[in-house]
Amino acid sequence: MTTRNDALAQDAADPLAPLRQQFHIPEGLIYLDGNSLGVLPRSTAARVAQVVAQEWGEGLIGSWNSAGWMALPHRIGDKIALLVGVGPGELVVADSTSVNLFKVLAAALALQRDVALLPGAAPQRTVIVSERSNFPTDLYIAQSLGRQHGCTLRLVDRPEDIPAALTTDTAVLMLTQVNYRTGHLHDMAVLSAAAHAAGALAVWDLAHSAGALPVALAADGADFAVGCGYKYLNGGPGAPAFCWVRPAHAASTWQPLAGWLGHAAPFVFTPDYQPATGITRYLCGTPPVLSLAALECGVDTLLAAQPLGGMAALRTKSLALTRLFIGLVQQRCAGLGLQFASPDDDARRGSQVCLALAPDSDAALHPLRRCVGRGGAAAPGAVQRRVARAAFQPAWGGDMSPPGRPKGELRSAQHEGPPLSTPDDDTPGCPFHDGSVSGSAAPRHEGAQLDFSADMSYGDYLQLDAVLSAQHPLSPAHDEMLFIVQHQTSELWMKLMLHELRAAVAAIAGDRLQPAFKMLARVSRIMEQLVRAWDVLATMTPPEYSAIRPWLAQSSGFQSWQYRCIEFMLGNKNAAMLRPHAHSPQRLAEVEAAWRAPSLYDEALRLLARRGLPILTSHTQRDWTQAYAASDSVEQAWLVVYRAPETHWDLYQLGEELTDLEDAFRLWRFRHLTTVTRIIGMKSGTGGTSGAHYLKRMLDVELFPELWTLRTAL
Repeated sequence: MTTRNDALAQDAADPLAPLRQQFHIPEGLIYLDGNSLGVLPRSTAARVAQVVAQEWGEGLIGSWNSAGWMALPHRIGDKIALLVGVGPGELVVADSTSVNLFKVLAAALALQRDVALLPGAAPQRTVIVSERSNFPTDLYIAQSLGRQHGCTLRLVDRPEDIPAALTTDTAVLMLTQVNYRTGHLHDMAVLSAAAHAAGALAVWDLAHSAGALPVALAADGADFAVGCGYKYLNGGPGAPAFCWVRPAHAASTWQPLAGWLGHAAPFVFTPDYQPATGITRYLCGTPPVLSLAALECGVDTLLAAQPLGGMAALRTKSLALTRLFIGLVQQRCAGLGLQFASPDDDARRGSQVCLALAPDSDAALHPLRRCVGRGGAAAPGAVQRRVARAAFQPAWGGDMSPPGRPKGELRSAQHEGPPLSTPDDDTPGCPFHDGSVSGSAAPRHEGAQLDFSADMSYGDYLQLDAVLSAQHPLSPAHDEMLFIVQHQTSELWMKLMLHELRAAVAAIAGDRLQPAFKMLARVSRIMEQLVRAWDVLATMTPPEYSAIRPWLAQSSGFQSWQYRCIEFMLGNKNAAMLRPHAHSPQRLAEVEAAWRAPSLYDEALRLLARRGLPILTSHTQRDWTQAYAASDSVEQAWLVVYRAPETHWDLYQLGEELTDLEDAFRLWRFRHLTTVTRIIGMKSGTGGTSGAHYLKRMLDVELFPELWTLRTAL
């Protein structure tokens, strides 16, 4: 059995113990969250202060040259290169891990489509292989790029299943070297070789390995890699990430985020882009000097281990720490429902140990949270989904003497009542629940979750901190808050409306009318909700609006890109309405996509034609960017449906759903007109439109004209 004296003896013999003096660690803290945020190097505060006061404060713009600011991405990149097994000039620091992953994954997919650049490239390779338990952002990036490149994401559930998933259709293998959920360490050399044998490229995320264990990107056959600066590299919250590309690929690939700093001659300022040589082309914008200065201090703390054995020595200590922790849990917490989610084998374990709660071990959950955070601060994700992660950064890790609390905490848990109770535990926390709950039905007695120190809460799920902090009145007027909330909530409803409309259009195009009916009905109900919302804004009087109008400048609801997408999707196409969004390429692209695509009604008419109804090709193969023009052939086709609804029941229902939708849309526009007229009369709008006059003209626009005229013909 390991004793405190055993641990102290290991500390005394630790050759890396001097490294701990480089860090500021609060008194009495046992910090096991280095995989989320590294601790503060003692040199960082002074270095950042120097950059602020001297290089920025005194040197100003001259410090780009005199202080070497422009060289920071490469200078720090060369330092990180020493930690991950690549040569100088091959790695740069820039952007975030997610952005860098987007760059390298896009480049890898492009390589697979160009035989001239990659011998053996195969455009038919359309699969990205990864783990289902990979960090979600990595999977989201892959899904996003997959949609752009016509690729799909194939996820495996177990590490041992990865080689079999690498088939002839695989373009890229994308893995995080150390799995953040389990601490499983992948064999980079074996899996990179397996990817290459299948004709795929290997993309590696080093977020949980760089700075924690030796990495050999070049020797192990990686093609691309990214990594995080604020975890084991101790670069501080939000520190920039890094990016590496095998030199043979860097010379031939273009990354998708071409920016001025990645230009071959960034200070020539030519309008055309020419990529710089090598890894420099993977830079985008201006270096974030303050955060780079902090990151360099963090990287230097790891390079300080080189005279003491470098990353190999740090790995030896990391394994000693994790083995000690595993042994203590086995000794002291046996029978309490704890299981190890991380591998037993040292060679397959990163620098973290994951403890999982067995399904029948609810009694240990709250005390386990307390143990993780006892004597220090556990990360918000330290105990999530019934898993507690303990990460060990050997550069500062020490004091291996085991704490005495976990045993007592966990054993007493089997006899505890509801943990962490407070006098307010009987108060329901959800606004949708009846506040009259009391007595035996109170949450405390019915087992409701009341402690969210380590679990996702209602507010976390809805990101209410971000939503409720997004209101920033500019004027001193009380009523501006009403104006802001009214329009922000309308935009949220429009976001849902677009979500439903896009799905409905796709469903109709795929001859799946039943789900389309539900989606269209929901859009109509959303519009009814927006109609009622105008009643709230109508409580604002003309003097109250006049008090805030000067603060609005040229902003106007006329500029809502979501509304414009809705209007285009419903068929009211007008190219002039693209111009208010030209200042934002991303928004313009979204609005322009809706302008160029067939509208909801266009897809409905194409469906009628597929069903054999007599609709002219001028209305099924037209220029979708033009406004729809009514047609007698379309009305005749709808009349066939409406005169025999029992024969064409689903088309008949589609017609009525569209009619219901336009009815709701007209009411929404009409209520908008009356509210504007009530508040500002016939004045022009803040965005330069004619105000109520413009809104009146919009009332005359018919979206689905034949569905209205046929009623006279019936």
